[in-house]
Amino acid sequence: GEVAIPVEGVSMPAYRAAPAAGGPFPIVVVVQEIFGVHEHIRDVCRRLAKLGYLAVAPDLYVRQGDVTTIAEVLREAGYATAHYGKWHVGRERPARHGFDEDDGANTNRGPDRNDKPNPEEALAITDRGLAFARRQLAAKRPFYLQLSHYGGGSEEESLPATRQALAAELRGMRGKTAWQAAVLRDVDDQIGRVLAGLDELQLATNTYVIVVFDHEIGRAHV
Repeated sequence: GEVAIPVEGVSMPAYRAAPAAGGPFPIVVVVQEIFGVHEHIRDVCRRLAKLGYLAVAPDLYVRQGDVTTIAEVLREAGYATAHYGKWHVGRERPARHGFDEDDGANTNRGPDRNDKPNPEEALAITDRGLAFARRQLAAKRPFYLQLSHYGGGSEEESLPATRQALAAELRGMRGKTAWQAAVLRDVDDQIGRVLAGLDELQLATNTYVIVVFDHEIGRAHV
């Protein structure tokens, strides 16, 4: 269950699980991901306890401060909010973090738990996002839409048509660099679809579009 660990004037929350009887037990410190001591981390502790260990998962980010999301702030201000695509905030759905609509706590695998969600999901999250935008326009409601692309881990996660169109550019590239370029082109095309959709809906002049990447392809920085 929940416990508190005094650390330099701060009470650090933690989750602890132990075998039902006996002791002393060997101890395992379960280190959280950046997403906190969520249910999956607690479950790891419980499984270790069944194996005979005293498992403790301290909240290592207890001093992190305010973790309010953009979606929570904007929803409070009257915006409709939606998230579609890759989600890595633990195993809790985006709805727990301020989103009115979402397609699940998908990690890298998509709603269908597919190890290779692209290229299908690259198109699908764009479709979902544009449909959401149309509904909010009809309702005359401001909105915040977050589309998180999955990227790709293999050549098969890019569209064949994209690979064919890039054939000349990819000639001479080897292995990972080549298919990553094709995956990135697919993502770029889907961002273009979003921009075109905003133009079609006459929303482009009063909509902020923020594009963020966390990788690079070869020597070309995004």
